Amino acid sequence: MLGNVLHEAIGHGGACLLTGAKPLVLSSVHFECSFENRLVMAGGTLVNLFAGAVFLVLGRSTTGRQHRRLKYFFWIAMTVNLFSATGYFLFSGVGGIGDWAEFIQGLGAQWVWRVGLTVFGFATYMLAARVSLLELRPLIGSDEEQRYRWRGAPLSDPLFLRGGF
Repeated sequence: MLGNVLHEAIGHGGACLLTGAKPLVLSSVHFECSFENRLVMAGGTLVNLFAGAVFLVLGRSTTGRQHRRLKYFFWIAMTVNLFSATGYFLFSGVGGIGDWAEFIQGLGAQWVWRVGLTVFGFATYMLAARVSLLELRPLIGSDEEQRYRWRGAPLSDPLFLRGGF
């Protein structure tokens, strides 16, 4: 939910206000502005990328056994925001819908832009997955079998299942 609020309200809504326009509709999956422009279209993804970076820094600066839950929260928030942002490029490239599909309208050959969005989205999504896995290590330890079976899966599987439904 935090990722959606950041994307729609802070990202699109903030960009709408910055451009002097008026917010018209806000929901957990949609934002309408009285004046649509590329900054408003890109605002949600840009805020998710920024938030992911902030949560990465906060997670890395959180140390000690007494702060493991806080570190876990920062890891979840970082992962959700990075996956939302990078996945949006991929989604818009493949499907031709969404914020970035609207962003590229009128910029030339659509198929070139869509292929670019798809490749960029895939590459950045894989990078986000790698960062997420690396940042999970301090929470699950170093023994490989223990790390996967007893610590990693219980921390990540419920999130994956909840996020998918």
